[in-house]
Amino acid sequence: MFGAFLLYFLFSTACHSRSCDSQRHLCDCTQGRLLGQRGSSRWDHIPLPTHGVQVPSLPCLRPEPAAATPQRLACPSLRPAHSGSRGPAMACRSCIVGFGNLNSCEVTQASGPWSGTSGWSNYRAPEPGFSSSSLTGCLTASTIPKVTVNPSLLVPLDLKVDPAIQQQESQKMEEMKVLNDKFASLIGKVRALEHRNQLLETRWRFLQSRDLAAFDLGHLYEEYQGQLREKLREVNQEGGQLETKLRQELETVKAFQIRYEDEISKRTDMEFTFAQLKKDLDAECLRRTGLENKLKGLKSFVVLMKSIYEQELKDLAAQVKDVSVTVSMDSRCHIDLSGIVEEVMAQYDAVVARSLEEGKAYSQSQLEERAACSAESGNSLQRSRGEIADLKVHIQKLRSQILSIKSHCLKLEENIKAAESQGKLTFQDAKAKLAQLEAALQQAKQDMAQQLRDYQELMSTKLALDVEIATYRKLLEGEESRMDLPSATMIRSMQSRSRTARTLPHPLCSL
Repeated sequence: MFGAFLLYFLFSTACHSRSCDSQRHLCDCTQGRLLGQRGSSRWDHIPLPTHGVQVPSLPCLRPEPAAATPQRLACPSLRPAHSGSRGPAMACRSCIVGFGNLNSCEVTQASGPWSGTSGWSNYRAPEPGFSSSSLTGCLTASTIPKVTVNPSLLVPLDLKVDPAIQQQESQKMEEMKVLNDKFASLIGKVRALEHRNQLLETRWRFLQSRDLAAFDLGHLYEEYQGQLREKLREVNQEGGQLETKLRQELETVKAFQIRYEDEISKRTDMEFTFAQLKKDLDAECLRRTGLENKLKGLKSFVVLMKSIYEQELKDLAAQVKDVSVTVSMDSRCHIDLSGIVEEVMAQYDAVVARSLEEGKAYSQSQLEERAACSAESGNSLQRSRGEIADLKVHIQKLRSQILSIKSHCLKLEENIKAAESQGKLTFQDAKAKLAQLEAALQQAKQDMAQQLRDYQELMSTKLALDVEIATYRKLLEGEESRMDLPSATMIRSMQSRSRTARTLPHPLCSL
């Protein structure tokens, strides 16, 4: 895959360079065709001057560099008036873009003399700002040729180049950038995979070089058992901690329950006190209304008695005034009845005023006493209401706390149950794994004992074979020492002996 991406990258690069070369060749051919499509054969024999013609501000006239070898004029846009005269020649090359206005163009003459002429001493330099139509006025008419401009060169050129080519090239460049990025990422991945492959190969060699028979799995099993015992110990410790936390939470719940019961008893006492105070308040209100009604009755009775007394006084005065009584009395004793009547009336008025004042004072004192009692009862009622509101708020808080504690207790119970179930599962899993490890350890011990027995059998067989090999070696050495040059019959006998020795059963096989 890496080679395929490399070939694709090289092929795309070559195609891109070939397309750029073809586009550049197309532009060069178009420019050459534009430069040479209006050429004339009579201008081919005119050589260029040894020094270039400077055209600083004319965009359509670009000076040709001076060369030692003669060149041909490729553009007929600059035509001298007299083809046979020798003077400073002009060179023109049309640009690929359109031409500007030539009314303000400037042309300066060559800096050096023409080859084969006497020099440029009799010529004067043109002043800036003249047009191409008055170009011949700056030099003498006998030596400077007339310069004419072809009007067809003022028309913008239509190269008929498809604008989609540039877009295709830009798209190709973007695709090349994307492919280069992908190629770089693939190279990085290939390097990473090669590095990983080397690591795996090294690890594989290391694992192959290790002696698997030298491993002792007993300590691994013991370590795993120790880890499981440690986990079991941690689980037991966590269970004990959770139990202590549960006991603490239960004690807290009991304390809150006792406090709640106390608050409920206090609330009932306060409610009973409130009911008693309410009854007393109702009784006081009834008593106050009765006293007020009694006061009103006394006032009306006082007014009535006053009016009665006034009427009686009026009647008595009328009777005393109208009745003429003839009393025979001793003229020596003079009795003043008017003074007595006035005195009685004054005493009666004093008694009435005193009784009225006493009634007013008594009623006022009773009213003040009842008002004080009612104010005190109202204050106690307000205090009781405030205490009841506080108790209600406190009860709500206690209820919310009890609910939160109950939810917390439920969560703790669920956590304890989950921990117990998880601990049981973990303990069962540990027991199962311990049983598996013990079974594997027992199987490994049995396999080790079997391998030890096989090893002992192989060692006994090896010892028997070593003894047999040593015996045969001694026999062969004795035969070789006894016979210096063995004959063909001896060789055959030795070969037959070797065959018979191979066919003979092993001495340990009969055991």
